[in-house]
Formats: sequence, structure tokens, C-alpha cells
Amino acid sequence: MTIEADVLVVGAGPTGLVLASELMRHGASCRIIDAAPAPSEQSRAIGIQARTLELLQSMGLADAFVERGLLVHAVNLYSGAKPIVRLAFEDLESAFPYVLTLAQSETERMLADHLKRLGGRVERGVKLTEFEQDDSGVTATLVRSDGEIATTRVRWLAGCDGAHSIVRHQLELPFEGKAYQFDFLLADVHVTWSLPADEAHVFITDAGLLAIFPLPGGRHRLVIDTSATERRETSFADCQAIVAERAPVALALDDPRWISDFRIHARMAARLQEGRVFLLGDAAHIHSPALAQGMNTGIQDAVNLAWKIGLVAQGVAAPALLESYAAERRPVEQSVLQQTDLVTRLIALEGPLARSVRDRLAAVLSSFDAVQQRARRSVSELAVHYRRSRIVEEHWLPQGPPAGDRVPDMRLTAWDGSRETTLLEALRQATHILLLALDASVSEDLQRRFDAIARQVQATLGDLIHVYRPSADAAASPAICLIRPDGYVGFRGSSAHVPELGAFLDRLFPGRFAAAA
Repeated sequence: MTIEADVLVVGAGPTGLVLASELMRHGASCRIIDAAPAPSEQSRAIGIQARTLELLQSMGLADAFVERGLLVHAVNLYSGAKPIVRLAFEDLESAFPYVLTLAQSETERMLADHLKRLGGRVERGVKLTEFEQDDSGVTATLVRSDGEIATTRVRWLAGCDGAHSIVRHQLELPFEGKAYQFDFLLADVHVTWSLPADEAHVFITDAGLLAIFPLPGGRHRLVIDTSATERRETSFADCQAIVAERAPVALALDDPRWISDFRIHARMAARLQEGRVFLLGDAAHIHSPALAQGMNTGIQDAVNLAWKIGLVAQGVAAPALLESYAAERRPVEQSVLQQTDLVTRLIALEGPLARSVRDRLAAVLSSFDAVQQRARRSVSELAVHYRRSRIVEEHWLPQGPPAGDRVPDMRLTAWDGSRETTLLEALRQATHILLLALDASVSEDLQRRFDAIARQVQATLGDLIHVYRPSADAAASPAICLIRPDGYVGFRGSSAHVPELGAFLDRLFPGRFAAAA
């Protein structure tokens, strides 16, 4: 059977939509299907973190998202009416020092429009029923909503089909973890009250948790712990009664648009890759909504995988590159599960002594700048790194992000001086970036050596790597930094490590680059 596309993406939520559009941007063909006949209108995941916004910026989308969303500048945690922790985001080392709130339905609409501009589209009402894989591809059986059955042949299959993933079930992969004994209620309502409209507020009370997150248009997301209440379908009147009991300030709720009960789980697939099949997003990991990490983690799964498939699909990288997806993303996902589990359990502590110790400890620790900075970077996902990855290489330097770390946005100048840009704008070209940094006192010999490596890279890999130098205001000691298409450092060394860079490029792009002498 003829290969019809490089990748079949199953599921058109945020993870699947980002994967499909990024695959196309990186030169891989794909089909994206979803069993639902129409996009969801529910708001569901609402928090978009700074790192995700940076990735959206490299896709050319961040400005539109920010225009439609609401900027949340801080999260406040209360024990009853007493403030115990304030986590502010204004000091984040990012162009997006906040959490952006936006209904998931709007996020999906904007991503689907982006995919359409790239020439793709979501095939709706199409369900994957089974698939088989072999050494050269995957054969999938699809059923349309009218009952028509078809098969398709692709090189790879990506399961982005949620917590009840058909792809994961077909692979017979365990979804290891646990269910919390907590029941929650979500509601999107209009809230009138005196607290800041650009900050989130989380109240831990004896009766249970109440969290209130602002949304665009004066609306708010309520997250209410209903574990101690009688199990039944909850009405808006119930929401009003619970909120009135737990909120320490006067407020009024009206215009409810969505109310839903749910129980949280912490689970992770036993593997993220099985041959030519990958799992991403909720199909691979689910956890407590604490810290608003789920959708962001799934989107970053997609960005990590897409550029690798793109290079392999074009035949310029070895298939073994794809093994780095699971190797890099699984530790990140495990860390997210651990962090959200810890926060969830701390919030749910029972007994006055345990709660008193928690409140005192939280207040003391959060008063230290170092703790605040670490917490901000963790929640915003700027701290995500791949330092232990086998596809990154570090030659120690005293400053700057090491290999495997995210590179903050900066001003760049093309090596030939023809144009200036920023890192996030340069990444829109969907290539690696070779950053060659020289200071004003550099010798003519070193300038010639850097000119030589720039010419060699441009001559042999010009379609895969663009060469820049830091703009004058960002200049540093002589250094070499190869930045991956996802904005992380792939290789870093000093001016003495030109041969090592050549060997690294030879491994990354076999047969395309002769090792530099």
C-alpha cells in the first residue's frame, strides 16, 4: 500500500493541532483526524504559560493569543481569609511575564485557523479503530461518521487523542498511576468582587478548596472541591452557596456558561514511543490541574517531536533521532506529575496542626527571592531542560544557558550583517540557528576561523541552519551555540571547539557536513 502521508495525527485538541501545524512547518506531510463532528465549545484548559507563549511566538501566533486572552500577573494563596503566598510573574526572564488565560475552545479555533493557513485541515467525524505497524510504516483503519471504512498508510502515527486514547489502548500500554479521592466542580461564570481582576485567587478553607481564575470579558473560572459534599449533579445555585460559604470577601456570581464535575487522576503511559507510534499530551500523561501544566506540557510534547520528524521525513537526519522524543520528554512529564501531586496533597492536608505547619512553612519559604524565582520558572515552564539528552553536547562555559536549556529571546544579527531580528522571530524559519559570538577585542585569526565555519555551514547546510551573531548590545565572550528549532541549546562550546561542532553536525546530519578542522 502506498504511503499517503508522513504522519497521521489522531486527535484535534491543542496538542494535535500544534503537532500537525509544526509538522507541516518543518516539511513533513500529515493528516489530522478527530472523531468529534465539530470542535468543542467548552472552555476546559485555560492557562497558557510563558514558555508556551514563546513557542507560539516562534510559530507567529503569540500576538494574536495575547490580544484575545487575559494577562494574569500573580497567583495568591490564602488559608481561609489569610494570605500566605503570592507568586508574581513580572520578573520572569521572558517577553511574556504572566499567565495568559483563554478558553480552550478559542485556543483550538486559533490553532485550527493557523493549520488551515499552512494548507492543512482537520478531518472531523473520522475515528481510528485499529492499526498495524511494520518496519516501513503504519496501516490504519478509519471509520467516518456515515459508516464508511477506509485504510491509510503513513510512516508514523501520533496519538493525541486524550486520556481515553484509542492509540494507547491499541498498543496495550499500561496507564500507570492513581485516582485522587477528590471531586471537583468547574464553572465559568461572571464574578463581581473587589479583588484584582488580573490575579488568580486560591482559598483553602475548612470546607474545601475554592479557586477563582480570571478570564477575558469579566468572566472567571471557578474550581471547587466538592469531595465533602453529597454526590449529585451540581446546579448553579449550589455553586453560589458553596462560593458564598468559602470566599472571605463579598462577591456575586451570574451568567453561568459551563458547569462540570470531574475527578482528577495522576497517570502516565508506560512508554511514549512504540516503534513508529508516539503518544503525546493527555494520551501520554494526565495529572492534577494544579499549576495549569497539562495543556502546556502537551503542546511542548508536540513541538519537541515535530522538528525531529521533519528532519527524518526529509531524509537529512537518521531515524534514531526520533528516539530522543521519549528520552527528553518523559523526565519532564514525570516532573510535572510529581510537582502537581505535591501541590495537590499540600492543599488537601487535613487536621489543624498539619495545616498550620503548611501555612507557616509556605509563608516563610515564599519570602525568599530564590524560592520565588524557582517557583516562577517552574510554573511558567521556563525551567524545562534536556541537559541529560544524548542529542545535546556541552563544552563548559562560565556563563549563558548550557546545552539542553532554553535560550531566552535576544537580538540577533545575520552573520553577513544583512539584517537584524530576534531569536523567536528567527525560529519562525523552522531551522537550527548557529550563534557565533565574538567580542570587540577578538583577534583577526579568530574572526577568520569563525568566518570559515559560517561559510562552511551556509554552503553545506544553508537550508537547515542559519548563522547569526548576537547584536552589539548582547555580545559576549567568543562562543559557539547551536540552537535547535524548539529554542533549546543543542551544542555549546568556546572558540576552541570548532572541530567538536563539526563532528556534532556530522552526527546530526549524516553525509551533509564534513567535520571542520
